[in-house]
Amino acid sequence: MSAGGSGDMTQPVARFEDLVITYPSARGSLKAVDGVTLEVVKGEFLGLVGESGCGKTTLALTLLRMNEPGKVTGGSVKVEGIDLLSLDADALRRFRWEKVAMVFQAAMNTLDPVKTVESQIVETIVQHSQETKEQARAKVQGLLELVSIDPARAKSYPHELSGGMRQRVVIALALCLSPDILIADEPTTALDVVVQAGVMRTLKALQAKLGVTTILITHDISIMNGTADRLAIMYAGKIVEVGPTQQVIADPQHPYTQALLGAVPAIGSGTTVVKGIPGSPPDLISPPAGCRFAPRCPYAFDRCTKEEPPLVGDGKDMVACWLRTK
Repeated sequence: MSAGGSGDMTQPVARFEDLVITYPSARGSLKAVDGVTLEVVKGEFLGLVGESGCGKTTLALTLLRMNEPGKVTGGSVKVEGIDLLSLDADALRRFRWEKVAMVFQAAMNTLDPVKTVESQIVETIVQHSQETKEQARAKVQGLLELVSIDPARAKSYPHELSGGMRQRVVIALALCLSPDILIADEPTTALDVVVQAGVMRTLKALQAKLGVTTILITHDISIMNGTADRLAIMYAGKIVEVGPTQQVIADPQHPYTQALLGAVPAIGSGTTVVKGIPGSPPDLISPPAGCRFAPRCPYAFDRCTKEEPPLVGDGKDMVACWLRTK
């Protein structure tokens, strides 16, 4: 697959191949990710979009092998050719933060409330590299400046920072060992729209300046416009559409993508009707036959309820819908 942005269009930095991730439950096994194949291109900004519970965070966390109690029960995941499932504990420890780092959803839950910003960044660097505390401290000022925070705030505690500043500290923390891939999981949750925009600008600027491959997980497709190079739309554990952001937003091919866009109000238009998506996502312990979106899809026909549509296309634009393959 190729991206619509600034990355090297021929070089995938990560690849999920027919990946299946299963969680145990009292009612049986739940496949949170079910047969996903997706390449992430070096240097791109990829938006992973879908409703809560669709599997997007589970998929991304596989790049850090942080899915417990979930287990990979099928397929593979590789970063720069490294088979993540084969790494032992020591190799995995070195891999995390140096190759792949993550900005978690709630900054206040990520940061230790009784440690200063500086001490948390220093501790992360020391734990995941061979650098000394003195070398790590020398990096803190540059990291904070990188995310537009006054280096003097290095001595601050998390509760002394605003929500937006805390989120940028977490971004600096994730970048402290110059990872190849940065995962941002709903980084604008609980922030007001102005602060949200600032966080998104920071992530985009860092991706452009550092060339770090960025995967942003969100349920809000609207924040991807003007930020992501490419979108991968997930529904019920599967990828249903992939393509350059502007193209997907301007001409969505999958009915689920269309529904996500229809649920977003258009700023400046007093006549736009915002529509919720009727129904609920399927039970992933016993998903329906055929297309998983069929019970909620206004265009579903007989084949949709019997046969699962494959994800097909030219590699650049992909969609899993019988309407597009009839």
